Formats: sequence, structure tokens, C-alpha cells
Amino acid sequence: MEAPTSEPDEGLDYMDPKLTRVTGWLAIFCAGQIVLGPLISLGSLPEFSESYAKLYPTYPALRNMVGFTECIYLALAIFGIYSGLKVYNKRPNAVVIAKWSLLTQFAGRTVCAIFPFIIGLPPTFTNNIGPAVMSEIIKTGVIVAVWYAYLCHSKKIRAIFGTEVSTRNSVFYMSLVSASLGLLLVMSLVSTRVNQAQTEVSAKSIVIAKDPVYFKSDSGNFSIELPYGSQIPEKKEEILKTEIGPMTNNSYMVELSDSAYTISYYEVPAIVFKVKSTDRLLKDSAEGVAKGSSLHITSYARFEFNGLPATRANLAGVIEGNAVAGRLDLVLSGKRMFALFAVAKSNQEIEGATVRAFFDSFRLNTETK
Repeated sequence: MEAPTSEPDEGLDYMDPKLTRVTGWLAIFCAGQIVLGPLISLGSLPEFSESYAKLYPTYPALRNMVGFTECIYLALAIFGIYSGLKVYNKRPNAVVIAKWSLLTQFAGRTVCAIFPFIIGLPPTFTNNIGPAVMSEIIKTGVIVAVWYAYLCHSKKIRAIFGTEVSTRNSVFYMSLVSASLGLLLVMSLVSTRVNQAQTEVSAKSIVIAKDPVYFKSDSGNFSIELPYGSQIPEKKEEILKTEIGPMTNNSYMVELSDSAYTISYYEVPAIVFKVKSTDRLLKDSAEGVAKGSSLHITSYARFEFNGLPATRANLAGVIEGNAVAGRLDLVLSGKRMFALFAVAKSNQEIEGATVRAFFDSFRLNTETK
């Protein structure tokens, strides 16, 4: 009599033991969440921050944008590591947390990518980064969609986690990602309100990735950043005939296609301080520069430059048959008078980001590190 053979019970599915191991695509997913993803994201932050740092004087709001982005990327990296460890160790609700991590990654990275477009930066700036932003959003979306589909339909996922896999439909997860996007956008708009006073930039802004030219004068005891495309200027000495006698004016000039920049300084004779007040000296000096440039002053205001007496004048006039606008800043440091002078074709350019960056970057060597 033939002995009966042992057969699997009918109605029970055979489960391949290999399906219950964290191998293959699941191992790659865990490695990406725990190691590769955080390393790539956090490793790129120093370069990301450095690439924007040179634009802070021109676009002050970028400083907060970079900080906001760094915080989000750090939080996403921590959440990714947490979800990857949950899946690798086969913990309860690991798949739900992993799905939520993927959707949060997409929401967070999307908001970071579009953040420059919603904080009031000018089109000249945002148009340059538009293609890169769209590429980043699409790439992130594809990666998230592929891994999300894997977590939903993988036999290995069902074999390991069984009934723990969430039965919620896609509408639930879309609601979660929409809520997170909405929250991050609200945070972005709040940050925008805070930065509006700092982001008054003109359409004549400098182009991203075009560095200004750092210039330092040891004899003049100052440093400044010249607009992109400038050549390092040579010092020119000129004897000025004044009502109190000749004075030596030291100047550096940069001429571009549609603008010109001058930094000059001279020593004010001690006798001048005996016959003129600081206010009178600054105003007379501004009027002297305007007259020497064949321009007239349209507005004039006193201010302090790091505690030093200073004045600012806007100018207008005609040079070589062309209408021009100008800005002049005078700073009195001890007995030395510094004059920063910019001339362009229109008030819009004079009030624009490139000219403002030139004036804002001026530092006396005693202030530089």
C-alpha cells in the first residue's frame, strides 16, 4: 500500500521565505532613506548656502530663504532616516510612516524649490532659476511616485507587513500632502511679510552666478565690491584747487557700458574744521562734486555710516549730450573724506540692486575681519 504524500493544504498560499527578508528593492529603499538621501541632501547644503551668500547684499530676503530651506531639509532627512529604520527593522506601521515620509519629501522639496518665486524677488532673478526649479520638482515627483507605488504593490511588502499595510485610499494621502503644502506655503508667506521691507529690488538686478569684483585699497583704508564685469581700477591722484588751497584727491574709477563708479578720498585740512561744521562740510563737499560733474542735486539727506557722519545726494543732469542720474555718498572718518559716486542712464538703474550693492558693500578696513 503506497504511503500518502504530504501536500500543502488546499486554500493556503505558499509564501516564499525570501519575500520576508529585507533584500533587493526594499533594501535599496531603506538604504536611500537611511544613508544616501540624507547624505546627498545635507551634503549639498553648504554649497547651496555659499552660492547664495554673495547675493545677500542685493537680495536680503535670500538669507532667510536659505535658512528656511536648510531647516526643512534637515527635518526631511531626520524623518527619512526614521522611516527607513522602521521599515528595515519591520516595525509596526512602518509602511504608513514610509509613505508619509515620501509625500512629505515631495511637499517640502517643492515648497523649497518655489520659495524664491513667492518672496517677492524680481523676475530677472527668478527667470534664471526657473528651469532648474521645474527640473527639481519633476525629478522629486518621479522618485516619490515610483517608491510610493512600490510600497503599495510589492509582494515583499505584503509578505513582511501583511495586514499592517494601510488600507487608506489615495485620497487620504493626497489630503495629507495638500495640507503639508498649505502649511509650508503659509509659513513662506509669513516670512515674505517679514522680508518685504528688505526686498525692494529693481528689475535692473544683477544676474545670478555673476560675482561682483572684490576690491581693497590699503592706502585708502577701505574695501568695496565692484559690479560684475569691472576691472580692478588703478589709483589716480589729482590736485584739487579749493578755497583753502590745493588738496590731493585719490580716486579709483570703473566704467561699464551704461554706468560708471568712482571711489575717492582726500584729507581735509585741520583749518576747515575750525571754520565749518560737519554738516556744512558735507553739504559743501556734495555741492562741489555735483558742480565738478556738471550735475545738480535733486535730493539731499544726512545719515550715519557705522557711527560716522555721512550724507547722501541724488543727482541729475546731462553728460556728453546724454541725460544721466547719479548717487553720491560722502563719509567723514576723522580727517579723511570718502566719496562714493555712481552715474547711470536712469533713476531706475541708480535705485536698482546693482548700484545699491556697490554702496552697501563699502567697508573701512577697521571694520573688516
